[in-house]
Amino acid sequence: MTRKRAALFGWLLLLPPLAAAPLSLDPAIRGFALGLRSGGAVALTESPLFPMKAQAAWQAGAMSEFALFGFIALGISLDYHYTAASDLAGGFLYRGHGGFCPGLYLSVKAPLIRSAKRMALYGGAAVGGSANFDRYSLTELYFFYPSLFLEPFLEFHFPRLGPNTFCLSAPLRLDFRRDLERSLAIGLAVSWRYHPAGRKAQA
Repeated sequence: MTRKRAALFGWLLLLPPLAAAPLSLDPAIRGFALGLRSGGAVALTESPLFPMKAQAAWQAGAMSEFALFGFIALGISLDYHYTAASDLAGGFLYRGHGGFCPGLYLSVKAPLIRSAKRMALYGGAAVGGSANFDRYSLTELYFFYPSLFLEPFLEFHFPRLGPNTFCLSAPLRLDFRRDLERSLAIGLAVSWRYHPAGRKAQA
């Protein structure tokens, strides 16, 4: 048996556990979800001519998630983000900019702590990309660039609050801008998700 066939056979053996994975999640937080999120970040910017500087940034928006398996979801997001101008140290600055960024991602999560009455804690990560449509501050100059992001998270479910979850995450974003040598951001975010089907599961 070749290595490729052995690898394929191994994945096929994993399919039954994947199909059974929904049993590991609380019925109140399975299926389709709607959510809101907001957070801040430190953006690190470097051009071909000037050294790296830090810029303050924040982002807020909404998302919807569609369950593929019990622990894997496909997400669609629409955020507005703003990056403030850097300081003038060294006699130069990186301009501030902001705009809308629709995104697409996959998230994976698994239970870490389970308590039927008090709290359930899930750990996971989301990975995806976004299309950024920005405008430089105090100008009419618009520009586009794509981004990739990785977002590890902890998700909290309190049974008394019904089909709602609250999430604390640490998004890491890499921007692909033609005018910069490097552009990335590291931040913290909070989010809320509501699972409409969870009300029926709890009834």
